[in-house]
Amino acid sequence: MFRQIVDALRQQIVDRALPEHAPLPSKRVVAEQFNVSRMTSRRALEVLELEGLAYSEQRRGRFVSPPRLTYDISRMISFSADALATGIELEQVIRDDAGKPFCTGFQMWRGELTEFSARAFVNQNA
Repeated sequence: MFRQIVDALRQQIVDRALPEHAPLPSKRVVAEQFNVSRMTSRRALEVLELEGLAYSEQRRGRFVSPPRLTYDISRMISFSADALATGIELEQVIRDDAGKPFCTGFQMWRGELTEFSARAFVNQNA
C-alpha cells in the first residue's frame, strides 16, 4: 500500500501540484487520506526523501525538493558547463567561522581554513 502512496505523491510533485519547497502532508494526514497506519505513511514519505523528491527540516516537516542537477562524471564535460547547459546557475561562496561570506567565485587564499557551501539555482527563464 505504501508504494501506491509514494506513486500518488510522486505524481503530484512531477505534475507540480506540489511545487518546490511546498510542505508535504504529515504522517497523520497521509495515514487518514489513504486509510493506512502512520508507520506505512512514514515509510512512504521516507521513500520520497530517498528518491530526492523531498527533504525534511527538523521539527518543521517534509518539503518538496527543488529540481536536482544530475551529473555523469564519466562524461568529459565540466560540471559548470553542464549546469549552464541545463539552465542552472552556480554560485560559490566561502564563509568564515562566523558564517560571513569573504570570498565568492573561484578565488581561494592558500592556508585559509574554510567551509564550502554550494547551492544551485534553477533559472526559471530557460
